[in-house]
Amino acid sequence: MNERVNNDRAVLVGIGLPIVLLCSVSISFADELLGISPSPVKVDTVSSSGELGRLESFSLDSGLVLTKANGEQVRRPAADVVRIESVGPVFEPWANRVRVSLTNGDLIIGVLRDGEPDYVSVYTSVLGLLSIPLERIVSIELPGKHGDKLNEFLRRDKLLEDKVLLANGDVVGGFLVSVSEATLELERGNSVQRIEISRIAAIRLSNTPEPKQSGLRAVLHFIRGGRATATGFVFANGEAGADLEYKKQVEIDPETIAAIDVAGGRWEWLSDKTPVSYTHTPMLSLSWPARNDTNVLGELMSVDGFVFKKGLGLHSKSRIVYVLDGRYTEFTSVIGLDDQAGPWANVDVKVIADDKLLYERCGLTLQDVIKEIRLNITDAKRLELIVDFGRNGDLQDRFNFARAALIK
Repeated sequence: MNERVNNDRAVLVGIGLPIVLLCSVSISFADELLGISPSPVKVDTVSSSGELGRLESFSLDSGLVLTKANGEQVRRPAADVVRIESVGPVFEPWANRVRVSLTNGDLIIGVLRDGEPDYVSVYTSVLGLLSIPLERIVSIELPGKHGDKLNEFLRRDKLLEDKVLLANGDVVGGFLVSVSEATLELERGNSVQRIEISRIAAIRLSNTPEPKQSGLRAVLHFIRGGRATATGFVFANGEAGADLEYKKQVEIDPETIAAIDVAGGRWEWLSDKTPVSYTHTPMLSLSWPARNDTNVLGELMSVDGFVFKKGLGLHSKSRIVYVLDGRYTEFTSVIGLDDQAGPWANVDVKVIADDKLLYERCGLTLQDVIKEIRLNITDAKRLELIVDFGRNGDLQDRFNFARAALIK
């Protein structure tokens, strides 16, 4: 295997060691390990990953203060923080709860309550009672095992009207008027149809996802499932509070927060951007799509046993192009063949910015050590990622740009 880097500031780091250390380091900050406090946390920033310590404070205004096991205090601006994650226990998601997906990407898990028209009221154990405008809702999943019909229903293309999936598999169209604990009201032509909640598997509204927002935001992930985006967030002295877009000044028990992702800062996930072009050239006739946040099969992205929630899955021979407009300074990614690639997999990889070859790796196989690359793309207007045929054509060539991101 040959590897070439054309970049004075490129860094190649094996990622296995930091993860092993994370599993072996013992930090005795508290007897009970729950949420971001009092349990230790792992912090990823634009310049480092896996810093362990106790979270003293964090806010979108003042940034982060972390105390390491040796007593050293680390301070980071909020815009430099990528993720704060508890290393406490993982809990199963709430069962028998309603799941409400919002246009901003939030997922609210709770119990339906009676509310005002044009709103859906949901009581949650973490955020209390929320009244969410219908215009902010993408879908509502009701408790129950509804199988493949539910998955197909939720995956459908953009809707021209709201749709209701009944438990028997029938689908009813119209415009949602209200949702309460017991019934749903759906406007159909000149009449309003009432449907018992017990007969419903899911509801999809014709609302579309919101465009990307500006400004720093904290995406809160909860230990029993669900997530909420805060436009204001403060954690200090063991207490946490947030301003949500649909509820202000919410007090939150920090033990219920599993992780915090910072959006709108210096770190931008490549999979959150829309490419200007994608080309796949098959060796025979099978064509493969580019996949965001999964491998090219649409399944969990895994490289050398490590699972990644963000990244780009490609198959040889692929070329994908992004417009940068000179807004970023670095491109970073953990590169490697997916664990579902076979023993014949062999690829050549290139990263190109403005027609300049920044990185090339030839003959990459499953036996090669995976690496993190960091490449200087200051002032670059375009970024090209290429996965080409290796020695064995396109056989089993399932490749990942895992944890791919642009840094401002």
